[in-house]
Parts: sequence; C-alpha cells; structure tokens
Amino acid sequence: MRLNKNDIGMGDPDDVALNPGKVRGRELLSYAMDYFERSRQLTGTRAAEALWAAATLAVEAIGAYRENQKIVSMKEQWMYVIYLSISMSRPELLNWWRTALAMYLGYKEDVVPDEDIPLARKEVGGLIDFAASIIK
Repeated sequence: MRLNKNDIGMGDPDDVALNPGKVRGRELLSYAMDYFERSRQLTGTRAAEALWAAATLAVEAIGAYRENQKIVSMKEQWMYVIYLSISMSRPELLNWWRTALAMYLGYKEDVVPDEDIPLARKEVGGLIDFAASIIK
C-alpha cells in the first residue's frame, strides 16, 4: 500500500499543491456566498443575475471540492447537478438548479419580476447551504 502525506497526517488541507480541488472549492464557495449576499441589495434582473452567479459558483465549488474537476459550462453543471441529485438521493437539488436557470433566463431576457426574487433567493439559498455542508 502506498501512502501519501494526507494519509499519515502531514498534509495541510489548505496546501494548494496537495489539495488543489479542496482549496479551489472553498474559494469558489466564498465567491458564491458573496454573490448570494449581494443579491439581497438588488432587485429585478440585477438580483437574478447575482443569484445565477451564486448558483453556478456553488456547483463549480462542489465539483472542485469533491471531484477535483473544473465544471464550467452550463451543460456540465446541469449534468453534474443531475449526478449529485441521483447519487446523493437529493431530488431538491434539481429544483434549486431549475430555479437558478430561471433566474439566468430572466436576467438575459430582462423579464424578472421583483415579486419572484424572494422565492428564488430561498431556493438558491438551499443550493448554497448544500454546497456549504459538503465543503469544509
């Protein structure tokens, strides 16, 4: 059996060389939380844009942290959310993701009613909380 520094307690979890995915995942989650908080100060399409950014960064963060992979394109993110939802028996992940997709469409088309933002914030908040529960 081959051991590495992490197996024998010598690895620093914040060392980028030893744990690049975990470090990047934490960084991306921090950005996601910043965008989520920023959405509270905004309305309409600007809030929708911030919520979409928060959701995509949260999915990227999970991918980096768990898989040490860059999951950047919308298609990759969508497929990864489906994978997580099935593998972790968390169907609500798909609902949260679909809400984020609606925010993306809304800000691209400039059609997001202010009345929809609080519910969207709650849904995207679920995704952020889920990411935070995985990323330590």
